[in-house]
Amino acid sequence: MIATLLGKAELDPRARADLGWLILRAGRPEFALGLCTPQSAGHLNLLSCRHTALAALGFVGEARIVAVQILETVAADPQTIAAVERGSPHDGYAKFLTWRIAHYVPEQGHWFQRAQLQAEAGQYVEAIESLETAAARKDPLIVKLGSTTAFRKMADWPRYRRLSNAVFNLDRVSRAPPRAREL
Repeated sequence: MIATLLGKAELDPRARADLGWLILRAGRPEFALGLCTPQSAGHLNLLSCRHTALAALGFVGEARIVAVQILETVAADPQTIAAVERGSPHDGYAKFLTWRIAHYVPEQGHWFQRAQLQAEAGQYVEAIESLETAAARKDPLIVKLGSTTAFRKMADWPRYRRLSNAVFNLDRVSRAPPRAREL
């Protein structure tokens, strides 16, 4: 019902994409799909929202199809498009994310965004290194650490837990007197 209502909402493409990203961050990719509809072809932010929602739902094959649409929208070279289209959906999608890191994330900076894309591409060691750099450089996006689904596979890693504790000051909170923790 909610997905249907969101899909029928009369919003301009930018507002649809912004709301879609908000819904994705809230952990409801199935509702984001209602906003980032197939009519989004040609609107890069809507396409990105859609492919992220599809990947979050485990529909990697469909996400790869949208990734190809994104590549075509930005006029990527034919070899890149072919590399994303060929092979398994997971491999093609990972190649798209690797391409996206190289083309849309500056070499120095945007560490959190880089980490998110690296994690989505299965580059977990690189992702944790980028997250550590983001935290050290006080990247304001680091506050999204706990709500970014791309990092869930690293949640049990000691490096990730240490980083998360440091970012959210969990060590300080856990040392509070018992009475304060109860409140």
